[in-house]
Amino acid sequence: MTFALLLTALVIILIGAETFTNALEHLGERLKISEGVTGSIFAAVGTALPETMVPVVAILTSAGTQQVREEVGVGAIIGAPLMLSTLTMFLMAAFAAHRRGWADHFHPERAGLRRDLSWFLLAFGVSTAAIFIPHHVTSMRALLAIALVLIYFIYLMLTVRASARLVSDGHGTEADNPLFLARLLGRFGLRENMPVILAQLPEKVNSILWIRRRRDTLAFGNITGAMVFQGSLLPAIGIMLTPWEPRPEVLAGMILTLLASGYLLAMLRRGGLRPYHLIVNGLCYAAYLITVAI
Repeated sequence: MTFALLLTALVIILIGAETFTNALEHLGERLKISEGVTGSIFAAVGTALPETMVPVVAILTSAGTQQVREEVGVGAIIGAPLMLSTLTMFLMAAFAAHRRGWADHFHPERAGLRRDLSWFLLAFGVSTAAIFIPHHVTSMRALLAIALVLIYFIYLMLTVRASARLVSDGHGTEADNPLFLARLLGRFGLRENMPVILAQLPEKVNSILWIRRRRDTLAFGNITGAMVFQGSLLPAIGIMLTPWEPRPEVLAGMILTLLASGYLLAMLRRGGLRPYHLIVNGLCYAAYLITVAI
């Protein structure tokens, strides 16, 4: 029974991811925005919001002791960007390699990917520094939390501002297929419009679907945009509402996240990314599992 439920859930996730990627392509095409904006903002925030609620609910709920709630909240805040920058990157590369080979080149829009990674490293670096500030120094912690929120909104403005130039350079979002719901229910009078586009569901596996179709900008933007979102706004909540202390597992997660993300940016600046480069990101996740298990 448990296996059947798990299998059913996986099928639902895949169907949701397929419909979400299809809807996002139509949304970006209708709004005349670049693939970078579609992936880094709309896809990233859409897929990050459900898991973003985990630490918020854990910290604010009345269930369990305060210490347990804070530990769950901090774990979820650190775990999200850690998994995105390590395991998710590796899985995306593995699925790409299955179809394209480990030595094939990824071709994301480079300026956008560099922007995502650079702003994430800035935000998560500030978050990491904040764990060394004592909890009773509330004014400094408040300033850092405000700075993290500002970092994200500055990142949003820069990303949106770059969209018009990218569209004119041929990086506008284009849908590969008709909108699924409109095609399925068109005989009943349902037409492609904004409400129908917004009705189709999100999930992080859409990066895998996009990378297999060589939509590299959307695939990477979906992950790195979520990293900026979850590496700035969520730590701001953690800094203000939890002790945000340098416990060994927290510090290990932060260091490995920064290492994996910095490595990606360095490889991108060296000349490009190939699927085998992201094996290092998978090893970073394995290193974290070993660290917390010891």
